[in-house]
Amino acid sequence: QQDTIWFTCIVDVMAQRYMLLCGALLLVTRTLSSLPEQVHLALGEDPTQMSVSWVTQIGSGTPQVEYGLDMKRLDRAGHSSYKKILHDRGADKRNITINVAVMTGLGPRQHYFYHVGDEVSGWSDVFTFQAAHPVGSTDPYWMIVYGDLGTTNAQVLLPVWREVASGNASYILHVGDFACKTEFSSG
Repeated sequence: QQDTIWFTCIVDVMAQRYMLLCGALLLVTRTLSSLPEQVHLALGEDPTQMSVSWVTQIGSGTPQVEYGLDMKRLDRAGHSSYKKILHDRGADKRNITINVAVMTGLGPRQHYFYHVGDEVSGWSDVFTFQAAHPVGSTDPYWMIVYGDLGTTNAQVLLPVWREVASGNASYILHVGDFACKTEFSSG
């Protein structure tokens, strides 16, 4: 069985286009193919909530978001209430699990840290966000709105990155056309 696991791990590494030395640990190989990816935030039903979605290739464990006010102490959790499995018809033939969880009880304009995943598939990097302005707030905010990135000429990305890096953007609204033909291009 160890030969089978080793062979599977090598195939996963090659499919992910990672180059590892022959003596790589199996744990590292498993983690490269199963970590959460495509992490997205969306405003919740009210300003005290933030929704987070992500995908994994392995749909095991109990997917959740862990979050908190301190990067080293993610002491609150929201379990994924939505789980959908998509079957990629592209060259990789991946089974992709989409997860969505909600962070609740957020303080207005507080900075939070979070990561997503589970103990079986692994955890994403730790990300950060600032919670929404309270309802009725007259504080100014700066919103970036864009859409249709295209597949070969995404000229809008550099100006968006600059605005985000400047710290001026309070919200970013992507109005659609995130990806093209994902069912045929490995999700």
